[in-house]
Amino acid sequence: MARIVVLGAGFAGLWAAIGAARKRDEIGAGGDIEIRLIDRNPYHNIRVRNYEADLGEVALPLSQLLDPVGVSHGIGEVEAIDPARCEVSMITSGGDETLGYDRLVLALGSEVMRPDIPGLADHAFDVDTYAAALHLQDHLASLGRSAPSPGRSTVVVVGAGFTGIEVAAEMPGRLARAGITGSR
Repeated sequence: MARIVVLGAGFAGLWAAIGAARKRDEIGAGGDIEIRLIDRNPYHNIRVRNYEADLGEVALPLSQLLDPVGVSHGIGEVEAIDPARCEVSMITSGGDETLGYDRLVLALGSEVMRPDIPGLADHAFDVDTYAAALHLQDHLASLGRSAPSPGRSTVVVVGAGFTGIEVAAEMPGRLARAGITGSR
């Protein structure tokens, strides 16, 4: 049986895996081709919505998306790819694992790279991942329970791309819901 391995469960990875499943079904090769998607998380994160106050619908379980179309999935952190042997080495909850492939799709996406600026790690937030968005959400909720201070209602957004604009537009309302008025 041939195996297609897709690394990454972002939009590109899902599109590749689901598209391969559709093509497999069109040509009637259901029993001849295995499609397996690997990601570090058991969910697809709709990253462009991580700025929202309600994060309930931004992390979709992979099982809901892939099981109906016959794509298997696993959780693992990719450690190495050996193209000569057609193998992916990864760390899973069960330990080290090697997965062979006939075709490999790399759709691992991107990550925020924070510069080494003093204070940035302790005082800055991002919405790059679901976990980071939850961390920001917890922080904003805690502000409403903390004593008033000059910086409590001040938010600085670095970046004026789509995400930066969405975060900037969302912050006054989120601070108000946390009981903080006069935000800047």
